Amino acid sequence: MASNVAPQSKRVTRRSFLNVLGLGAATVVGGVVVNRANQTQLSAPLPILPNVVQVPPITIEPAASLRVHLIQTGFVAVKQAHRAINGPDATRLMAIAADNRWTDWMPIYCWVIEHPEGVVVVDTGETSKVNEEDYFQCDPVTGWVYENNLRFAVTSADEIGAQVQALGIDPADVRTIVQTHLHSDHVGGLASFPNAQTYIPREDYPMSNGVLSCHFPPNFAPQFASFEAMDIPGIGRGFYALRDPDVIIIPTPGHSMGHQSVLLKHEDRHYVFAGDTSFDEVQMREGLIGGIVADVGLARTTLESLRTLVRANPTIYLPTHDPDSRRRFAEGVITQL
Repeated sequence: MASNVAPQSKRVTRRSFLNVLGLGAATVVGGVVVNRANQTQLSAPLPILPNVVQVPPITIEPAASLRVHLIQTGFVAVKQAHRAINGPDATRLMAIAADNRWTDWMPIYCWVIEHPEGVVVVDTGETSKVNEEDYFQCDPVTGWVYENNLRFAVTSADEIGAQVQALGIDPADVRTIVQTHLHSDHVGGLASFPNAQTYIPREDYPMSNGVLSCHFPPNFAPQFASFEAMDIPGIGRGFYALRDPDVIIIPTPGHSMGHQSVLLKHEDRHYVFAGDTSFDEVQMREGLIGGIVADVGLARTTLESLRTLVRANPTIYLPTHDPDSRRRFAEGVITQL
């Protein structure tokens, strides 16, 4: 069904990643040297966090034997040029490096599907360890990028392991994890589920831009979805995460080279747990990509494929960082193009 990989190989330097991003000590923008020492997390204020620091889960029951939970594992903020391309594609990474404007706080959502065949988790969110001073220093180059271009607000109560237990689910009983990709805010809770079979993108492992492989659990041995031809409008390929043909991993590359999403098919509607295919539903509807993508062309093709899927079937599109995903999920709001 899928193949195991060898234990994690020796980590290589991310210096090339830093160079690609143009995130050195200073960057030349429009002939002016921009010193980013004044653009760190500490110097750029953000709006006050919502009064409720831990946002409670939401549970829906699409069928008598199926429950789906939305879990929020804290908040993230990024540079505004990270959230949406600012200027020509070729200069998008320079724009992020030079930007000193931050977005509002955005949610970090995960999804838990209680299925008759077992519990499936889609992404594992962020860990409160990001608050530790040396958390990113295990990989100083990629860590520098996180420290200077993203901000997190996560408590131990926000972590997915604690929230799953509060829902009455034993983390040891989680059967399957699907990681949309391997960026820090999507894999922080991997260690919470010691018995789960974990599917990750083949193209992103063990090394990919933005991956802190130094924080993967010990003896991490993930599996890869082997995509096969399927009658999925716009997508055309998929991989059954369970024997049930209604829980499908689908390829949605672009944000990372191997980015994948989960399609949950139900009688009268589909749910797409879309990871970072876009920051919000509006970007998907309008074909607007974020400022951080591994491949601009792939990202645009994926959004067009998702629009085809949405046109073909009543679909609730649920990206990880869209504040409105919570309302659409709770109220069953179909995405309209």
